[in-house]
Amino acid sequence: MSQLQVVLDGRGAGPEELAAASASLLAQVEGPLLDATATLRPDVPLLVVPGHVVLARGAVRRLLSDLATPGRCLTCVVAPGSATLTRVTAWAPRWLAHWPGTLADLVDADLAFDREHLPTGSPVARAWLRADAVGVAAAADVGPDPAGWARRTGLLLDRDAAVA
Repeated sequence: MSQLQVVLDGRGAGPEELAAASASLLAQVEGPLLDATATLRPDVPLLVVPGHVVLARGAVRRLLSDLATPGRCLTCVVAPGSATLTRVTAWAPRWLAHWPGTLADLVDADLAFDREHLPTGSPVARAWLRADAVGVAAAADVGPDPAGWARRTGLLLDRDAAVA
């Protein structure tokens, strides 16, 4: 896989949720997970994942595929299993290159942030993908074998994409 910056935002997640989220990410990305104090690289996509979600096999690939849409700045998936709106976000290098803020700002970004900082005149600047179409689930909802869930769900999504 190409280079990718990844932040696992553990705020509000329990130890078992964090372990499942971390394992699902590390099975798909190269390199270490960053914390919000790391230096942002504007030439590499950024993925921010809440610590209470698990990603199916291929979820990172599916997010980055959508992010590669010409003109896309941000791809989002509403993260299930949270009382407040939290999301998995993928930020495009074309937008990061002009971002004067910090990595911590992007980890904390919400809808108000999007409205303030993303282009408003473009219908492709941001996209919202369904969690079940990407392979994102609450760690609490995948059962006692998160790795098995990630493998099965990823295979089903890949099969469905091949048939479509």
